[in-house]
Amino acid sequence: MAAPATSTLVVTNVVRPRVLKGPNNGRFVVELARSATPFTPQGVPHLDLFGLYRLYHHLDGNDGQVCHSLRLGFFNEARAAEVIARYAAAYFESPVVAQISVIEEAQSGEHVFSALRDVGATDQYAAIELTAPPPLPLERFTAAARPAKAAPAPRHPPSLWSRLFAPQLR
Repeated sequence: MAAPATSTLVVTNVVRPRVLKGPNNGRFVVELARSATPFTPQGVPHLDLFGLYRLYHHLDGNDGQVCHSLRLGFFNEARAAEVIARYAAAYFESPVVAQISVIEEAQSGEHVFSALRDVGATDQYAAIELTAPPPLPLERFTAAARPAKAAPAPRHPPSLWSRLFAPQLR
């Protein structure tokens, strides 16, 4: 009979957080920056926009490496997030729009981030308004008064009765 195989358990003092990833069925966020190192509040520009949306720190692990992200949310439509990403591009290298899970959205309240670097932004852009293109002028939709076209000439000469009872033009 063969001897039972023994296994050894190696214990390390590394604590790995359990990350549950749900499907991307939540809302949209603007990922302002990604880094292998954590962000410091003094290194992130404080924008008035952060008072309107939630700025939070997100950790993600890929291939054993931790990636830090600064995200701004939340948006129901990707189009709205794209507008904010274009505005933030003046202060961050390459903001991108990402769809997140409802799990991440729920956990974001625990990871709120405060940006402290003063960039001189005053409340002039406190709200970004999303608008549709201006409506077309009404003249396009209303028919302009055009002179009435004359009736086309009949193919054959009118009958005697139609000539007798036709209204007389004076």
